[in-house]
Amino acid sequence: MPTIRSNLSIPLTHLNRIDDVRMETDDVEKRSATAFRPLCVKCGVFGAQDGSGYAEFGNTRVLAQMYEKKHLTSVNKLYNFSTGPEGDGKWEEAHAKVTITLKGVENETKVAELRADLTSSLSAVIFINKYPGKVIDIEVTVLSDDGGVLSTAITAVTLALAHSGIEHMGLTASAHVALKSNGDYITDPSTSEAEDAIGGVTFAFVPNLGQTTCVNLYGRIPLKATSPLLEFARQRAIALVPAIHKAVVNSVKERK
Repeated sequence: MPTIRSNLSIPLTHLNRIDDVRMETDDVEKRSATAFRPLCVKCGVFGAQDGSGYAEFGNTRVLAQMYEKKHLTSVNKLYNFSTGPEGDGKWEEAHAKVTITLKGVENETKVAELRADLTSSLSAVIFINKYPGKVIDIEVTVLSDDGGVLSTAITAVTLALAHSGIEHMGLTASAHVALKSNGDYITDPSTSEAEDAIGGVTFAFVPNLGQTTCVNLYGRIPLKATSPLLEFARQRAIALVPAIHKAVVNSVKERK
């Protein structure tokens, strides 16, 4: 396995605490079609530092970190307080520009697809008009991928957004569901569990708005099976909302 290098630096003491909101499920081979793999979510991995989130579903683990942003006199640049301003700063808009830096994924096609889905989902919930000319960049590091990496990344990103203090419309809940040839569903399948699936979907939406922010369908899904699959995925995403809310509440308590 290649070593993943990232700007993220997590002390071992912090890693030991990334279990604040852990949802245990039955063993993989025994779990039902509606059960998730054992999951862990954390809002605020770096203590007092704003803008970080972690999500783990089974052996799929993703870490997200938002860059600090700063308005620089007459121009607007992405500003990372660790390395300084980035970009030429020549563009200027009436709203913020959302960018994704993706690490830990080697396949260029998959990188492009993940970046597009994450950018679209994130842009849909941020009040970008309140940050004119700014760049909001989030670094997403895939620590390990055993299926459902897009859904896991969306969860990590929404936790990082909640921790950052950037104004947004609400938390995004996401679920990955696969469809078997016999019509059975598999919630949050691992790579091995999805081997006999004919397709699936990663579905994300904002529950308090009822707004869908991501629908990523793949495989050979019959047209008549699409609508039921999307509804099932929506219900599974709803089931994650309490765990996400609890992670955010825990991060607020830690700041006090």
